[in-house]
Amino acid sequence: MPSVLAGPALAVLIGLYFLPQSAWIGATAVLLGLIRAAFILRYLFPCYYCLLQDQLFIRCGLLRMEIPYRAIRKINPSNAPAASPALSLRRLEIESQQGKVLISPRNRKKFIQELTLRMHGRYELTSQETGGGSEVADQ
Repeated sequence: MPSVLAGPALAVLIGLYFLPQSAWIGATAVLLGLIRAAFILRYLFPCYYCLLQDQLFIRCGLLRMEIPYRAIRKINPSNAPAASPALSLRRLEIESQQGKVLISPRNRKKFIQELTLRMHGRYELTSQETGGGSEVADQ
């Protein structure tokens, strides 16, 4: 993720360099760099995955996806660098009727186990989970 913010950071540094020579150019570069960083962060955070009673809920910035468990066909580990709601390259590729999506839960093994149980209807809700879902992912 640091590489994503390299462009805005460079714009801020250039702006600070030019600030003593030209206040207008320096301030404009700093402001544009900060605005760009804010937009990038808005599209990345918050990022989490929630195992609800009948569907997987994915939230990453402005993106919200709901994938019913019955629609999931395959779950595979992946390191694909494609754009996706994932903050890490240690990813899971979830193939469903809606298409493929890459996610990066912190504990891939536990996430796969819980998701598989829910997909096959063998998951029993505990008293803690009856209010919403089970979140086992990044934030």
